[in-house]
Amino acid sequence: MKNAAAHPGWFVGLAAPFLWGNLQAATAEDDRATVLGGSVAIATDYVFRGVSQTLGEPALQASIDLALENGFYAYVWGSNVDFYPAGERSDGAHTEINLAAGYFAAWGERWSLDIMLVRYLFPGTRQAIDYDYTELVSTVRFDEQLHATLGYSNAVEGTDSDSWFTELGFEYSLPSDVMFGIAWGRYDLSDAYGSSYSYTSTTLSRQFSAAEVSLSYYKAFDGADELYFEQAFDSRIVFSVLVTF
Repeated sequence: MKNAAAHPGWFVGLAAPFLWGNLQAATAEDDRATVLGGSVAIATDYVFRGVSQTLGEPALQASIDLALENGFYAYVWGSNVDFYPAGERSDGAHTEINLAAGYFAAWGERWSLDIMLVRYLFPGTRQAIDYDYTELVSTVRFDEQLHATLGYSNAVEGTDSDSWFTELGFEYSLPSDVMFGIAWGRYDLSDAYGSSYSYTSTTLSRQFSAAEVSLSYYKAFDGADELYFEQAFDSRIVFSVLVTF
């Protein structure tokens, strides 16, 4: 397992604003369209479910995103990763690629459902190391402010074990077009590694034309120290800039 199980990320991080906005546009009753675009992001750290995937180092990320008028979508997303600190034998993983397809449906003006299948790939790992796996993720949103997410994999990180992921979040618009977001999550890896952990995140973000600037605080706890190197699970502040096109 990666650094005693460092876990890869998915697009709800830096790539999400582009795809989420265009899924809404592509499925609007009077504004149906097929949208092809992408994003490029730079961040002071790559954090997935409260845990750093770059051991506190900067990350460069990019995506290609397709949203269809019938609610189906797909994307390819990539980032640099680093799971083992200096002095530890490297696993050879330096790149993460996500391949995903999903379906987005809006119910009236207040509810929406997003169901997505994600394949996580880590090319270049040493022989006998296989982190690749598939996860099914579903998210229900209310009023574009509240969300509940559930994820499941039957072979997390190349093992034959199940994993479950839950997250509850709240987003609120502040003055000056600033968005505030807070979330709590739980990642159940007990079947694979005998332990689970919780995390929280707090984010302030603002959109400037095609760029979104974000400042986030993450903290992993309640079991994270049993799964990760200290450089990965320590609380941290992350600054990021996402440009969509």
